Amino acid sequence: MDEHLKLALSASANYSNNFVKVVQELCDRLSQEIGVKFFRIGDMNYSSSQTICLMLDEEYKPVNERCNSSFWINTFVSSKGSFYAIGCRAKDANPSRTWRIVLDRGLNQETQDYIRNINAVLEASDYILLTKPVLSQITSDHKTRLDKLPATVFRVLFSELGP
Repeated sequence: MDEHLKLALSASANYSNNFVKVVQELCDRLSQEIGVKFFRIGDMNYSSSQTICLMLDEEYKPVNERCNSSFWINTFVSSKGSFYAIGCRAKDANPSRTWRIVLDRGLNQETQDYIRNINAVLEASDYILLTKPVLSQITSDHKTRLDKLPATVFRVLFSELGP
């Protein structure tokens, strides 16, 4: 495992106003450089990251309101180091409009283009993308808070309760 990643795994979560400011600046930069509105979701309850979200409608066009969205591209920004991860969520077709996780494969071209552009902006900002093979690795010396099971890299760096 990379030394930079090992340091981040052992770091404490950063709940400071400075981290909030850094993530908001990333969010603003994404909006400006990609030309669509991104939103910062700042809730860090049981989390060591903040989320920058691009909300899309059923036709994968950007929307400005959560109630009009059907698809989210979430960029998780870790407060423990200069790492990020991307995950997509879509509303199910059922009337309850519950959300489900979307796998990377099978994403339409527009979504792939947004993700490619997000990666370019974050990498230019010196953030490192962590993908599923790394995120799913079990860490040897970290346990989940609730059930005390071995924690994955994702849980430690982005969501202390898990994905």
